[in-house]
Amino acid sequence: FPDGPNGAEGSLKVVDGDINSKFLIFDYPTDFWMQQEFLNEAVVNQYTLTSGNDAPGRDPKDWTLAGSNDEANWVALDTRASESFSNRNETREFTFNSAVAYRYYRLYITANNGDSLFQLSEWRLLLVD
Repeated sequence: FPDGPNGAEGSLKVVDGDINSKFLIFDYPTDFWMQQEFLNEAVVNQYTLTSGNDAPGRDPKDWTLAGSNDEANWVALDTRASESFSNRNETREFTFNSAVAYRYYRLYITANNGDSLFQLSEWRLLLVD
């Protein structure tokens, strides 16, 4: 990953609250995942993904969101296939049923839209009140 998490397009850009920045990786592997950790367990039943600013082929296409409390045992919460983004820097919201609180959430990106690179501007988890 170029320049690590703090790089100009490093992994911290995917959670920086700015849809005009992005996370970019070269040589996209189909076993790629990203993880967010909460201080305490939290119930999530919605999340958003925001497409990057260029090259639709780099956008996520197939993925699974999973939750865990020990980083060893993962429960699939939401699986999507053949998704696409109509516009650049487009935020899409995804809703699923869950009432279980997890401390760790992983997004497994199993396919993008055909490019050898992967990009995502934002990934936000929405907590249940």
